[in-house]
Formats: sequence, structure tokens, C-alpha cells
Amino acid sequence: MSRLFASLPLFAATAFAQSSTATLQGLISDPTSAAVPGAAVTIANTATKISRRFTTADSGFYSFPLLPPGSYRLEVAKAGFKPATRDQILLQVSDRVSLDLKLEVGAATERVTVDATAPLVNTTNATLGQVIENRRIIELPLNGRDPFSLAALSPGVLPTPSAGFVHLGGSVPSINGASNFTSEVTVDGMPNTTPRNGARNNFLIYTPSVDAVSEFKVETNALSAEYGRFNGGVISVVTKSGTNSFHGTVYEFLRNSKLDSNSFFANRGGVPLGSLKRNQYGFTLGGPVVLPKLYNGRDRTFFFMDYEGFRESQLATANFTVPTALERTGDFSRTTTAAGALIVVYDPATLREVSAGTFTRTAFPGNAVPSNRISPTARALAQYYPAPTNSRLVGNLDIGASRKNVTDSGDIRLDHNISERHKLFGRYSIQYPFVGEPNYYGNIGNVSNPPLTQRRHSFTLQDTYTFSPSLILNLNYGLSRMFGTRVAWSEGFDVTSIGIASNFRDAQQVRAIPPTAIAAMSALGNGVQNYSTQLGSTVQASLTKIAGKHTLKVGADSRTYFINQLQNTRASGNLNFGQNFTQGPNPFQATATGGYGYATFLLGIPAGVVANEPAIASKSSYWAFYAQEDYKISRKLTINAGFRYDLNLARTERFDRNSIFDLNAASPIAGRVPAFPNLKGAMQFTLAAVPKRSQRAASLLAAK
Repeated sequence: MSRLFASLPLFAATAFAQSSTATLQGLISDPTSAAVPGAAVTIANTATKISRRFTTADSGFYSFPLLPPGSYRLEVAKAGFKPATRDQILLQVSDRVSLDLKLEVGAATERVTVDATAPLVNTTNATLGQVIENRRIIELPLNGRDPFSLAALSPGVLPTPSAGFVHLGGSVPSINGASNFTSEVTVDGMPNTTPRNGARNNFLIYTPSVDAVSEFKVETNALSAEYGRFNGGVISVVTKSGTNSFHGTVYEFLRNSKLDSNSFFANRGGVPLGSLKRNQYGFTLGGPVVLPKLYNGRDRTFFFMDYEGFRESQLATANFTVPTALERTGDFSRTTTAAGALIVVYDPATLREVSAGTFTRTAFPGNAVPSNRISPTARALAQYYPAPTNSRLVGNLDIGASRKNVTDSGDIRLDHNISERHKLFGRYSIQYPFVGEPNYYGNIGNVSNPPLTQRRHSFTLQDTYTFSPSLILNLNYGLSRMFGTRVAWSEGFDVTSIGIASNFRDAQQVRAIPPTAIAAMSALGNGVQNYSTQLGSTVQASLTKIAGKHTLKVGADSRTYFINQLQNTRASGNLNFGQNFTQGPNPFQATATGGYGYATFLLGIPAGVVANEPAIASKSSYWAFYAQEDYKISRKLTINAGFRYDLNLARTERFDRNSIFDLNAASPIAGRVPAFPNLKGAMQFTLAAVPKRSQRAASLLAAK
């Protein structure tokens, strides 16, 4: 795929957009507007004092790419001219702005300084976007303090529905009407998303603390050749770094239902306000790395670190249908429909044929299952049902339990100026959410999902080397990883202890109480025990060459994704009990008053399945190469030409369990279809079909 741009400055594509940095460029001229070659241009960060230098060529053009966002001071010196200084130059993430300066004739001892000026206007970048600066991030009220929710302040951004818990990450917002699968989020220039198996979206790996974000930009259109693999937009986040001064904060945010008021309609209906207790607290600290009598890092080495804790307890209410005290003993003499009609329970052992093809059953005497017919396994499982809290026929258990959510997050960032030419920074972030789930039953037979535990890691390392003021190398490495697991309430439970056969236990992939579904009754047990690990590794390199009015940038982008995942909902097996085995008198005709699922359960006549589905361990890779030239013909005309080549490599599986449809393999029904005695085509594992691991390569070779 290639791209070509030619435009006026307001419509020029940017060559440095896909990064956490900014670019300042411009023309140095004399009072007659003629270019001034050989001018020494110096730019310095006012917070860290780190500087860079550039000498203009015949064109008088200068350019400083790869500048960290911040406030800068620009100085220009040339023999025969008064030195010129421009202070308070604010550069934001992904900015590419022009600043032209005219030198006045005079002695070097004289100086022209401009302090307060209007903000610079981006006249060389056609990328549409909006910067959300730190002031708005800190001061605007955010439920859960999620900085990404501020992306909706940008036109064309449609936020995804809340997952209910901010630190769960979630999907990337939809930008410009595109699917969120085609948008990207970067933190300090590195991808913060990874694909999920079986999901058509990019999953956020890490949600930084509000107090750790310096600013972020939402770019929605006109992206350069440096961008690839998506067509929605990009959210570029920059974390805070240390400066020459020590700065720190300590904070706590409290939300408590005792400080809230109930709604009008809830008060009118007599519904009390639910309990909610939420605390978010933490600290930040940044400054120069100073080790007394050992090392003074002012103007050279800086650190920033932060921690945030999240603690939430919320009342969660639910309604279930559980067996009554009589039903637990097998007595259904008071079990009725909603209309009050008795539900008759028929004995499956009395099945008899009354005429050719016509069968009947006889009801249990007294509409009760004899105690000697009740399955010991059913008795053992029934003990996990709580007692009813009301006399309703349906929904006879009203219950509440606490849902506790806990998260610990932290970042540490180091910026080091090895020399005037060589700069290095690294950041490591962790986020450990625990999403609690209420145990409504109060035991291992609980029906709701077990708690979710996650471990999220984000790492970035960036190395920038300036061979000369006009030749700059930038290397980036990023690693993002998310591990999540749910452990069944009854994990490790031996089902043979309640009378289930040992061959069922041996077939279980996860030893736990099998989820038990009973018609007209709430279920028992939850076998949702799984794990999922997404890991993304990114390597990026770019080389920028400035030659007169030409700026050429070439680069490569390599990404590798690993997905290890167990998502087998039948790993513990499952048991199903319907009314069909106790319905009658016609056993093949269902009625509203014939048969009851709990009676079938007590008799121990289940349907169900247990399945062993191995966890997947897949890998996919992506490569891209690009070149982008920015040619500033004049102050009013800029031409951008860009080329990009993208290569997505097919997925492989660690144990070669990917399957394809092999057109050359003998069909499993070959010889059974007279019209096609040599029928071809069968499902095969990739290596069984051809000596290629990837599905695409195997499919192409198998088709030959």
C-alpha cells in the first residue's frame, strides 16, 4: 500500500505523528526576507535544560524532530546579526508547528527577545486532532478517574459503553465512524492494545492514572505513511517525566453512599439507596536523580513515579428461584403453576405401552418422590441451595452480597541524557485489578461468575541518537502483557465424593462442581474457570535526515502477538435436568402441569456433557516499512510524499493444532457416495497436511 500527498501547509500530512514527541521547524531570514545560512539555532527544554543545536543551510531552514512535549526556549545566533530569542514555546504531543524568525542587523552584544506571544499555529500538518492537556485531565470530574473518557471531548469520537469497572480496560473508542477494531492507543509512542482471540476489537492493556498523564492527543484523520494497520484514529498518551525541580502530590478521592441522595422514584417505590464505598488514593513524585555525595542528575537524569490504589465495595442484589423445604424432601404436593394449578410429577419407571405407539406414565402417589428413590448425588448437591426468603412460586430468594473491586497501579519512568547527542528513557507500569463477584449462595455451589484477577504490564524503552543536527536515529521497544483468570468457586472439588462416577471426574479438564441446570429453578455451580494471556511485543526504528528544505524519514515497525487462552465452558462438564423425564401422562407431550425439573433432579436422571478442549497458544506477526518525505517548497507550500508496505503473517499455534480444509486429502465419506467414488477434501492439522505451520501457507500448498 502506498500513499502520496501534495498540499498547502494546512493540508499537509505529518511525518512525525506516530510518536509521543513533537516537531518544531521554521525559516531563519534577514530583514529583506532572504534566507540566512549558517545560523546557529539552539532549542532547550525550560524544565530540564536539555538542549539541541542545528545550523541552517543555504535555505535557512531548521528542524527539530523528536522533541518531548513541554515548554521550550529557542535561540538563534549569526555573526552580523543581533541574537534572537523566543521563550515560552509550548509543544504538545504529536505537534508539528512552524516558527519563522527574522534576524535584525546588529552587534552580537545586542539581543532581541520575545517573551509573551500568541500560541503557535500548526500550518504544516493536516492531521485532524485535539490535545487533551493535563489541566483538563486533572480538573474535570471523571467517574472512576479514567483519562480515556476525555477522548469524547474530541469531535468524531464515540466512546464505548462502560464495562462498569474502569481498570478492566475495555475497547478502544470508535473514531470517525470506524470500528474500534481499526483504532489505536499508544502510551509514550508504543501500542497499548492487543487483539483478543475470537473478539473483533483491540483490547486496552493499561489505563494510566490521571495523575501520571501529562497530556494526550486524539488524531482522527489525514494520517501519514508512518501509520498503518488501522483506519479509525489514534489516541497518543504521554506520561509525565521528572524535571530539575522536585514535585509531588498526595491525594484521596472518596465516594460514599452516605453522602448520596436516593432518586425520587426509588423513594416513591420504597427502594432504599444501595450501599457504595469507593476510595481512590495515591501519590506522585518526580525530579532529578540525586544521590548525595554520589551523583547529581540535574540537567541530565530525571525520574517520575506514582502509585494509585482503588478500593470499592458495593451492594449487589439478586433474585433466584430455589427449592422449598417440601420440595427438598421430594414432596411436590404444593408445587403449582403461576395460575395455581398443581404440577403433577410422574414416575418414569411406570412407563408402559397402552396401544401401538401410545405410552403412558403414572403419577407418584401423593405427588411425592419416595425417599428411597432420591439420588444420593442429588441430596449432596441440593445442600448448596440457600433456603427461600419468601413464599413466592418464582423468585423466592431475595438476597444481597458485597461486590469488592480492588486495583493497585503504579508507574516509574527514567529519562537520562547520556550526552548532548544521546538520550534514553524507559517506563514500566503495572496494574493489578481484582474484580470481585458476590457469592450469593455463600458456598462453593454459588451460581454467579467467580472473581476475575488480572495482571497488566506495560514497558517502553526509547533510544534517540543524534549523529548530526540533520541526522537522527530513533529506536523504540515496547512490551504489553495482560493475564486474567477466573477460578471456580469449587476449584479442586472431587465429584466422586458426592457419588458421580470416577470416569466423569477423570474426563474433567477442571475439577469442580459441574454447572447444574434445572428447569424452572436457578442453577447450581459455576464452571467458568479460565485464563487468558495476551502479550504484544513491538520494535520500531526510524531514521530522520534533514537536507535543506527536505526532511526524509524512513522506518520499520515489527509487532508480534502471543495469545494463550483457555475458554472451555464445559471443562467441568455440565448436568441438565428437564421436566421431560417426569412429565405425563403422555411422556412425549409437554404440558404446563405435567413434570418438574427438580423432581427429575432428585431422581438423578441428567443429560449433559464433559469436554476437554486444550488451551490455545497462538502467535501472529506483523511487519511494516515506510518512507516519508516532507519538502517545504516555500512558506506557503509543502509537499509530502509517503510510501508504506504492510505485511501480516499468518497465525501459528505452538503445538500445531491449527486446522485447514485440505482439498487433496481423501474425504472421510469417500466410497460412500457412488457418484463421487474418489471424493476429496477433509479437515487436517496444518503439519499433517503439508509441512507448513501457518494456516495460510498450509492452505495454499494443500490447494496445489
